[in-house]
This record gives sequence, structure tokens and C-alpha cells, in this order.
Amino acid sequence: RLAGRPLNLWNVRDNATCGVLLLKSLEKETGSETAKLAAYYQGLDSLRRIGMYDDSWAYVQSVKKHRETIRSGQRPRS
Repeated sequence: RLAGRPLNLWNVRDNATCGVLLLKSLEKETGSETAKLAAYYQGLDSLRRIGMYDDSWAYVQSVKKHRETIRSGQRPRS
């Protein structure tokens, strides 16, 4: 148990906790932020076997752009 307790994925906080734990695990597995985000979107096994799909690359770029927007104090646009 990575969380140290059972998680209820229908609970908003537990779902967010699960997402954070998954991303931390993927970062250890992949060693890079880009690969971590791609593995979250595409799946780690697929990323390792096939490489990053074009739509995964677009997802990663979108996440990074939203993060920078939020860090600058602005609200991200869809």
C-alpha cells in the first residue's frame, strides 16, 4: 500500500492521492517528467514497447503548458 491505507477512488481526495502516488511511481520508473506524463496518459508498458504516440506528446505538452499558466497566476484555458 503506497498510501498507507485503503483508498476509495470515488472519494475526490483519495482519487487525487492515488493520482499523485501513481505519478511518483511512474517518475521512478521512467526517470523523466516527459516520460512520466506520457506513461500516465498512454500506459507505461505501451510507452516502453512502442514509444510515445503523437497524442501522448500533445497531452504532455498541454499538461506542461497548463502548469506554467497556473504557476504564473493565471487560469488555464481548455
